[in-house]
Amino acid sequence: MKHVKVGGVWKDVRGLWVNIGGVWKPTIGTYCNIGGVWKKEVQVPFYNLGTENLPYVAGYSNGQGSISKQPDHLYVYAGGGATTNSQKTYVSNIAVSLLNINTIYIDWKSEGVGQEPNIAVALCISTVKNGVFGTYNATIYKKGAFARTVDSVNVSSLTGSYYLRIHAAIAWNDSTSLIRVYKIWGQ
Repeated sequence: MKHVKVGGVWKDVRGLWVNIGGVWKPTIGTYCNIGGVWKKEVQVPFYNLGTENLPYVAGYSNGQGSISKQPDHLYVYAGGGATTNSQKTYVSNIAVSLLNINTIYIDWKSEGVGQEPNIAVALCISTVKNGVFGTYNATIYKKGAFARTVDSVNVSSLTGSYYLRIHAAIAWNDSTSLIRVYKIWGQ
């Protein structure tokens, strides 16, 4: 619930109004101008700084590493031993409908150590809940370490319900793959 301060008192927002030609009218949604066309904006938060609007559980696991839920992010770590091809995953516990969602965004960073080709991270959108790194219907796949950034994947051609999987993987035992996921949302 949103709140607004009116006359020094916080009140619940029951509706938003807009002034059109001197006449106040209720809004029927939030719109944004995309390429000269006004479209209704729908934002679906799947994960937001520790708040799981979609529950996440341990997914596919191979080799060494760990996963944990931190106060403001999901932590996924693969590596740290003699095992090559380690992989750790968080996955949404339920499949989510992508109806009216064209793009999925992720706010994350990779703190991998080692040669870039040996460190990989991905957000996989898939009909398979406990799939491996390469099993997906749409994906964001990156190699190496990178600073906190927002990436996106187009899911406009997908219909039905899908799992969201977050993967950290290494291809050689002298590397580690560590990602911190702060937000995941669809629009």
